[in-house]
Amino acid sequence: MHIVFYSWFFIMPFTRMKGADIVVFPEYGLAPPDVLKGASGPTDIYPWLQDIPANEAQWEGDGRFRTEVPRTLSRLARESGVYLVAGVLLREKCRLSEPDCDPELHFKSYNAAVAFDRKGNLQTMYQN
Repeated sequence: MHIVFYSWFFIMPFTRMKGADIVVFPEYGLAPPDVLKGASGPTDIYPWLQDIPANEAQWEGDGRFRTEVPRTLSRLARESGVYLVAGVLLREKCRLSEPDCDPELHFKSYNAAVAFDRKGNLQTMYQN
């Protein structure tokens, strides 16, 4: 992951000290700016896409997420004791016959928002 993502580790402890109840990351705020600006196709952003299947939205705790970003967001929310909302880029496996399916990597990408409670549990996810 990029330094932009890890810089939140230094910021999050101060949010609770200042009395914040909720922290909202900007859209695409977890990826470096050059990733989206310089992307010429889906394969360029593949390393930044996360795998958070919708059926995991009710699971608790960071140990159950398969990719680094949701695990880390869960941990940040739990350790800081705040609600956390973040924009993430999601990937989903697909068949080549489906619209917008990448022919090389067999995935679709989505812009999404995830929300974690103070205990680090994923409460909801919205994708479009």
